[in-house]
Amino acid sequence: MWGSTLMHHLPFSNAVLAIFASLLIFPSFAFSQTKGQRPAALPELGAGTGVASLREVKKRERVLTIRKQLMATQKAAGEREQEITRLTALVQSGTSTRLSADERVLRYMQAQDAHPAVADRLRQDREQSLHVMQQLKAAGDEEYSDERISAYIGQANQALRRMLRAQGEQQKRLTKIKRAILNGRRGVAPPPGFANRNSMAMTLLTDGEHSFYVSEKLVSTQQFSAFFKASTTGKEDGAPHKADKPMTGLSWDMARQFCRWLSVRENATYRLPTAAEAALIGERFPSAVWTNSTWEGPDPAARKVRERFGVPMKIIWDPHKRFGAETTVGELPFASYDELAFTVVTSRKTGRVDRWNRLRTEK
Repeated sequence: MWGSTLMHHLPFSNAVLAIFASLLIFPSFAFSQTKGQRPAALPELGAGTGVASLREVKKRERVLTIRKQLMATQKAAGEREQEITRLTALVQSGTSTRLSADERVLRYMQAQDAHPAVADRLRQDREQSLHVMQQLKAAGDEEYSDERISAYIGQANQALRRMLRAQGEQQKRLTKIKRAILNGRRGVAPPPGFANRNSMAMTLLTDGEHSFYVSEKLVSTQQFSAFFKASTTGKEDGAPHKADKPMTGLSWDMARQFCRWLSVRENATYRLPTAAEAALIGERFPSAVWTNSTWEGPDPAARKVRERFGVPMKIIWDPHKRFGAETTVGELPFASYDELAFTVVTSRKTGRVDRWNRLRTEK
């Protein structure tokens, strides 16, 4: 009856009438901020609403567009909630002691890979919500012949504000998840050993809270030759070296230069062991080795040597006592002996990074 009256008085096209008819009923809209909370429903507009002009129809058409955007925003919020819930479960599964260390790291890797995309989609959702809110504000400034349209806009505005608050909470949860991923990775014990790109097998040594990796063998002539050929400071001297022989007869400074080169090559810090670390290494090697610690010998002779040469003396770890009666000996950094070799150490972080890269490659 109402539709036929409108047809009599206004020469609208069928398309405009179809749009107008679809605007007569607004299905309920809901968004739950937290699980278990009852959704806030928007009112329904039933048939029987009249319009006075084409302008009124266009205003209603604008509200219909906002309604569609609001429903899309609601759907996206639900999808994001599911994604964040899955991410949370994935991170929590990484704490399971029933899994191997590699499996736990893989869980954190999967979560870390998925996190940026979820965070980016949430950012886009929030931008869209703010855009819809601006449109609601503009629509709210209009006057409508049917008060239920104005009521709908008001309640839609309230629902959207709740959604924005919920999206803010989702953002906080994503931040916590990111922190949990980093802490979880650190919580997985470092691997007992690994081999770096320079074919050096590294093994983990632990002394209470302090742990580090040490090369299983002394730096070989082949490994040192690779450094020497890559160096621009000089040329290799003497006859070719056999592959598996320890590199001996090197000064502390040359050993340190090798560590610097290896650090750049491996993108990780390698260095000579401290005297305390060398003591933990013990009698693992047949030769004495350089350490990175400075010798502070108390006897007058040691002080005279330091004053004479004007350089700090370095500690040699000598468990087999080839250089004297003690296991630690002070020596000038430019000294070299056939019985003196060197090993390298690196932090446990290097082992964790190596495992991460290996699993990434195998994934």
